Amino acid sequence: MNSTPFRVIGFGKEGEAAVNEIIAKNLDYTKAEVAGMNDTVVPHEGDKMAILLAGNSCKGFVDTARAFRKAGLLTLAAVTDVTGISPDLADSLTTVPAEKLAEVTEIILYPFSHSGAIHIGFFDLDSSMKATKNFVTSRAVAEGDERIKKAIESTVCNIGHDNIESADHIIMLLSHNPGSSNPIKMGEIIAITDFTASLPDTVDLIWGNYFDHSMPDDAVGVMMIASGFK
Repeated sequence: MNSTPFRVIGFGKEGEAAVNEIIAKNLDYTKAEVAGMNDTVVPHEGDKMAILLAGNSCKGFVDTARAFRKAGLLTLAAVTDVTGISPDLADSLTTVPAEKLAEVTEIILYPFSHSGAIHIGFFDLDSSMKATKNFVTSRAVAEGDERIKKAIESTVCNIGHDNIESADHIIMLLSHNPGSSNPIKMGEIIAITDFTASLPDTVDLIWGNYFDHSMPDDAVGVMMIASGFK
């Protein structure tokens, strides 16, 4: 692809390390770059979203977030320290350990890096994360009996039941190996239905089903993005 609608921009040593991980993935629809602590990165024509990664607040991070938000683009931030960061600086922000910055990015971009049977598009991502102020992500893998149910329960536990139940939006991404000797059966999908039914009516949930050749033969993966929680 010639266009790079998604920007991943790192600030400081933590952001730089995370960006290097993303660059190693060779995602051709993503432009990943490191900016100086005082450098402002501005949107380019064709940009749709920016994911800003940083250890903490710095002038470059703040000014870049403002530039992308002013341009009306989906602006997401993952930082290790929220000190000095206004909650309105980005459309949505999460706080994670430095070693999780790249993982957050991979989860957000997963629907665009994998093919599947049920797709989540950029419009879905934008409508689920725009102006939500905060978000949290997690992923889990399970095998054997009730593997989807177990993966969902692990992911929910990591995010926190209170965050799940008070979220405005939840994106759930199911993944499995299309060459598996134990493909997902329709009966297993009931675990997703049961989870959806357990949520308050105020929670908007969308989900996708993706193929991932790196998954173990009998495994399924579940990733979630919960946004706008109280």
